[in-house]
Amino acid sequence: TVLIVMDTGGELRSVKGLKQTQKVATALVAALKPEDAIAVMQYNDKPKLLSEWTSDKEVATAAIGRAGFGKHDAFVKALAMAKDFFFFFFAENKHIVLLTDGSDSYNNFANKSRAMRDLLSSDLTVHILSYTRMEIVDIEPRTKMLSKTPPPKAMPDEVAATLPNGVRDIAQAPKIGPTINLDRKLLKTLRERKSDLETSEEQLTYLAQNTNGEMIIPETKEEMIAKAALVADMIDASYVVTYMPKIPIAET
Repeated sequence: TVLIVMDTGGELRSVKGLKQTQKVATALVAALKPEDAIAVMQYNDKPKLLSEWTSDKEVATAAIGRAGFGKHDAFVKALAMAKDFFFFFFAENKHIVLLTDGSDSYNNFANKSRAMRDLLSSDLTVHILSYTRMEIVDIEPRTKMLSKTPPPKAMPDEVAATLPNGVRDIAQAPKIGPTINLDRKLLKTLRERKSDLETSEEQLTYLAQNTNGEMIIPETKEEMIAKAALVADMIDASYVVTYMPKIPIAET
């Protein structure tokens, strides 16, 4: 049983985008075995279930296509909802796949750590396809006052696509030349964002390793899509072994 959790929000996201996340999720569904049960969840301003359990890949793919974007990241709430979603589902081989950068817009470090510990205490295997490294590389030049890297797009492509033609062209026009940033508040925000991504990468790695999952940290969007098949292979190569002791544990 595989619950796909898509991160489709974030105030300062630059590499992470709705279409990219949908492509990765779709590639994952395509690579899973026909008999695997799949459910789909998204989170941005709040978590939302897009599809209940199904072995019909077309149904799961259609659910991925219904995902929307939002301004915020409710990461902690999404982890809690994902864990609760499995509570009444009696299966032995249970997997969560997070497509995320691990940022949360609402909670502090302690709440985030507590939510991850709750997953560690469950019988869920957590796999992660992480945006952290791509986001860090993209944001690094912009944490400095002087940068030769062109400034980022004024708004995500998903938002720009809803604008009238002339306004959309201006918003999507490429910027050239060096950038001098005198906005100290923005620089501080970007540096905090970079630090948060670095911390998130460490936390996500710990979570995956200690739930017997796979942590994938792609360096390009293309690699992220390609590695979805690797996660599917890991899921379908996972087995649960149990035994019944001759002497009941209660008696000893």
